[in-house]
Amino acid sequence: MLKQNGAAACLLKPLTATRLLPALTAYGRHSQPVPPLLVDNNKLPMTVMAVDDNPANLKLIGVLLEDQVQYVTLCDSGKQAIERAKQMQLDLILMDIQMPDMDGIRACELIRQLPHQQQTPVIAVTAHAMAGQKEKLLSAGMNDYLAKPIEESKLRNLLLRYKPGYNVSNALTSQEAPEPTVNINATLDWQLALRQAAGKPDLAREMLQMLVAFLPEIRNKVEEQLVGEAPEGLIDAIHKLHGSCGYSGVPRLKNLCNLIEGQLRNGTPADELEPEFLELLDEMDNVTREARRLID
Repeated sequence: MLKQNGAAACLLKPLTATRLLPALTAYGRHSQPVPPLLVDNNKLPMTVMAVDDNPANLKLIGVLLEDQVQYVTLCDSGKQAIERAKQMQLDLILMDIQMPDMDGIRACELIRQLPHQQQTPVIAVTAHAMAGQKEKLLSAGMNDYLAKPIEESKLRNLLLRYKPGYNVSNALTSQEAPEPTVNINATLDWQLALRQAAGKPDLAREMLQMLVAFLPEIRNKVEEQLVGEAPEGLIDAIHKLHGSCGYSGVPRLKNLCNLIEGQLRNGTPADELEPEFLELLDEMDNVTREARRLID
């Protein structure tokens, strides 16, 4: 009678291992995966993984994805992404390229070695739009390229292109708005911060809070450099700050980071960049002051 009313199996008390194990084995062999109780059918039926070592970037892209697809998983390192990829089938992976320990290209290679992920599209996500960068990433095995800071409309169009079974030729992709004019000398542009946070004021404030909380770590690195201590990981720290600036509406600080990181990666000795580092420290103070007027 219980089975007629929907019970999958009947067990007598007291439960013992010899009674429980056969029932679990039989149920696991014949049953189908149970879908989540709450699925938003207005979102794309996709499982997307985003990988980024920068907490602010990962937070922002997670929010953008959760608005658009049904299932999102977030990883803060290439190693974590590989472990997660072993456990689930993914429809799309958004992979940051410059990460410590294991970069995005190597993580992509190892994920592609998993039998069930060999055909999973991997999208390179990077803040550096240098000449030939996209071609290099595609030749390294990436399926596509998405520039930081990620814009909601561009992300939507990319998701539509890679939705399983979707006919791209028949797709009505969302219209990408023209790039608004940005005052590159502005310390804090709240309207820019809102746009970079998908129009969500609370998220924009959270991005600013995370940026301000991160600045003391960068200040320590820069001050060590200015007194000749040659701190380890200076380039990575500037790169990470540059990424955080991309979602916080701080164009002047972002451009300073981009300038310094570019000089360092091109081989300019750090001790020749003292004026730029001093300007960076001043602008971090300016950002902190302006941000606290909004978030305190």
